[in-house]
Amino acid sequence: MEQNSHSIVILANGSYPTHSIPLDFLSKNNTILCCDGSIDRLLESSIKPKFILGDLDSISKKSLKRYGDIIIEESNQNYNDLYKCLTWCKKNKYSDITILGASGNREDHTIGNIFLLFEFSNDLNIKMITDDGVFTLINANATFKSYKNQPVSIFCIDKSIRLITKNLKYPINNNSLVNLFSGTLNQSNSNKFNIDISHGSILVFQKHKN
Repeated sequence: MEQNSHSIVILANGSYPTHSIPLDFLSKNNTILCCDGSIDRLLESSIKPKFILGDLDSISKKSLKRYGDIIIEESNQNYNDLYKCLTWCKKNKYSDITILGASGNREDHTIGNIFLLFEFSNDLNIKMITDDGVFTLINANATFKSYKNQPVSIFCIDKSIRLITKNLKYPINNNSLVNLFSGTLNQSNSNKFNIDISHGSILVFQKHKN
């Protein structure tokens, strides 16, 4: 797995990954930032985080004692811990972000975690990998590696953005997505597909291959 000095994996405090793809990111990345209590699940493995950040309301006393030297306390209750972690990454020049463990447990938290990514679309390259698939935030034309019949969904919160797609089962030809569900339940027709966007940012979901 290629890494550079600007790459970091954020382990959020949702359901701990079980799929081989997110687990591979955890095991092979040297720079891991844990959101608060997510460190307690990481303790069960041999993986050591680089940083722990949050308001420390869910971290165990054992982890506080063991990892006190790498803890960054952010007590602002107006933002959740994932938002705080992304803000910290931006400030500290980590521009390539892979987020794990941000889904599961509570569906409202999952939805909030997914859509807060748009707040950082102009500053960070972000992927959110779950046990089901990967969300990729883009703000320019992009080509995606894929597989035939891969389930694909596109989410857009700006109705003025116009999209052109290639190699998707249901093409979008210079149209906008008027609802959050308008770009869901599509499929890839090939080992890659393209999305051109007029401006702004969109979120693309691709399901893992079984």
